[in-house]
Amino acid sequence: PGSVLTKPIIWVEQLIIMLIFLASALISLFIDRDQFGEAWLEKAETEMLKCAEVLATCSAFLIVFFLSLNIARWWRLRTEGVGAIWSSITQLNMFLASS
Repeated sequence: PGSVLTKPIIWVEQLIIMLIFLASALISLFIDRDQFGEAWLEKAETEMLKCAEVLATCSAFLIVFFLSLNIARWWRLRTEGVGAIWSSITQLNMFLASS
């Protein structure tokens, strides 16, 4: 067994990811932002806001779906699990009372 951190492939993958991030950060730091123009930036901002709204809507839907599944699981456990135990206890009490 052992720890995940002892596997060298994970360290290599993390190093590659960090190098890609640093390269893209440095490129975006030194790039001339005026060459894109204000119109392009405003359009990009509008599109990003639309995308954020869609993602917010999707995440709300997914949270509701997740909660409904968890409540359904809980109810099934309550009715099938605890309900079966309660039924068995009742039958045992009836058996002991009739003896």
